[in-house]
Amino acid sequence: MPKVKLSFEMSRGSPEINREVAGPEDLAVLDRILALCKEKKSDEAALLVREGLRFSMDWANADSDAAEVFDDTEDMQVELTAANSSVEVGLRKGELLVTASIVFTVSVRDEVGRDELEEWIEENSLHAAGSFSGVWSWWDGWSGSEGECLRVDEP
Repeated sequence: MPKVKLSFEMSRGSPEINREVAGPEDLAVLDRILALCKEKKSDEAALLVREGLRFSMDWANADSDAAEVFDDTEDMQVELTAANSSVEVGLRKGELLVTASIVFTVSVRDEVGRDELEEWIEENSLHAAGSFSGVWSWWDGWSGSEGECLRVDEP
């Protein structure tokens, strides 16, 4: 079972923020993120966002059975670190925007080559199986993004 690295990216996602249900500690983090963005300290804000983001892969969201090409199709969650991810944040009309990417390792079936894997990923909308989510109490999902992309990073 060869291992391959996949890369998932979400571009300019807008988190849904629900201040009414948020705890005071989580609201303080949100307010700090927004203040840092307003102060043009987006690198510091991105570090705070990365600490609270998680990546999930739900293989069942692919158009076909992921077991056709992958050895392990159990849902997975990956913590974002400086080594496996990048996060950029900013504001548009006062709204927080997040661009995040992560590289993670999966096992593919022995007979699956890189070209076949890339084709399967594209044909089966595997990008729909990946997602980022927040751990904060104010987090209420994404209101939208400018797109998601999943590709083979290296064999």
